[in-house]
Amino acid sequence: MIIGVVLLAILVTVLAVVLLGGDNDGAATGTASPSPSTSASASVTTAGSPSAAPPSASSVPSAFPADAVVVTMVEALTLRAGPALGADAQWRLPAGTLGFVIGGPIDADGFRWYQLSGMGLPYASGCVTPEPGELLTCPAFLGWVAANAEDGTPWLEASAAPECPPGPHTVISLSERQYTTRLTCFDAEPITFVAWWPPLPEDPGPGEACAAAQTDVGWLVCQGINTNVLTADPSEPSGAGGRWPVSIDPSSGLGMPARGQWVEVTGHFDDPAAQRCGEVAEPMNTDAGALVFGCRLQFVVSAVVVTAGP
Repeated sequence: MIIGVVLLAILVTVLAVVLLGGDNDGAATGTASPSPSTSASASVTTAGSPSAAPPSASSVPSAFPADAVVVTMVEALTLRAGPALGADAQWRLPAGTLGFVIGGPIDADGFRWYQLSGMGLPYASGCVTPEPGELLTCPAFLGWVAANAEDGTPWLEASAAPECPPGPHTVISLSERQYTTRLTCFDAEPITFVAWWPPLPEDPGPGEACAAAQTDVGWLVCQGINTNVLTADPSEPSGAGGRWPVSIDPSSGLGMPARGQWVEVTGHFDDPAAQRCGEVAEPMNTDAGALVFGCRLQFVVSAVVVTAGP
């Protein structure tokens, strides 16, 4: 199976579906010998299957804060659909995999659990996903992992985030970054760039149905029906799947100009409204943490003016 182009326009629903894991015999398993070298600050070891005896509270590692970047310190660390050994588990992460903390900590079954997102794929890129139970090297994932062995040995450690690009920023440079770096590099900082505001395709289609369309956060959650997509130039495809979807808060009174011209756009990620996206988890049949994270990644326009081309 191929995870193809990971598009911002469909990211909210994709993140909810891709809850990865390993088999059901434990939080992390493996038989490889310890790695002789690693880029992390401690030697990488291989995690064994958990035993019945839980660790004492003193052996549990310190909590990682929300938005921290962590790295896996063991080979074949299992991602699960929830913070428990009984949660669905399919694929495993190699040692040295970076993750972005979006949930937890939750202590259950003798382990401390965190909900992680991978750092993500840039626009127009893809990677091959293995069969369930195998190592997943693709950085586009979302799920729960155990942070420690029963004796408190860390399976996750804090890590530096990927390097941030220098300015000035363009629609190309922004879209070709791993999507989680939108938060590690920019957070809610205003960003301004020039892009092409294309005409709609002759048949853009109705878009996918969105159960949250009529809610207060529908404009942020329902990216599958968002037709506000910017491109790098007039030759690029427009409509759903285009280079750079943008979102507009209806309460802002802001509107896009006529299509078919260059625009200078100012906006930000991590809009405050994103924190309310979890309120529609039930109608969307989606994990609340995944919804909030997906909404935080959306580029929300605060100003737009017609301009000359770059």
